Amino acid sequence: MANAKLEKLRVLVVDHNPFYCELLEGVLKAIGVGEVTTSLNSDEAFLEIKKGKTSLVLCCWDLEPVNGEEFVKAIRAGENDIDPLVPIIMVTSRTESRYVTNARDAGITEFVAKPLSVKQLLSKIVEVLDRSRPFVKADGFFGPDRRRKEVDEDSKKRKTDNEPHHQAQ
Repeated sequence: MANAKLEKLRVLVVDHNPFYCELLEGVLKAIGVGEVTTSLNSDEAFLEIKKGKTSLVLCCWDLEPVNGEEFVKAIRAGENDIDPLVPIIMVTSRTESRYVTNARDAGITEFVAKPLSVKQLLSKIVEVLDRSRPFVKADGFFGPDRRRKEVDEDSKKRKTDNEPHHQAQ
């Protein structure tokens, strides 16, 4: 990825832990991100996003007054004149499958487990910027398409459609 793309990024880091905000801000600046803003709660973050300058959000699950899942849902709903298409990477230590599933279903773009490495974070940022997925609107969901692989027409057919049926003898 060209450094020019990183230099143009305006990242909002939202985490209840001031240490982690500072850590992520330092990592993002070290990899060449142009502008980093931090918020310690969802209310501050909503105000920052409303300014319309945010090109990527990194948020944790444990936000207040609304948690990370509700925060993402509010963004995807376009509440308070917020751009619902802004990419969101959930950065959290809550890695149990129910949290990952709920975050995905809320509309996150990517998921990163804490503790994270610089390489891992950069990889997810590159994924968001260089291989963005189309947005899908369905009953109860608005967000990036959850399917990651492109499937060719031949592989869409069920295996049983292509093979003769064998009867038990």
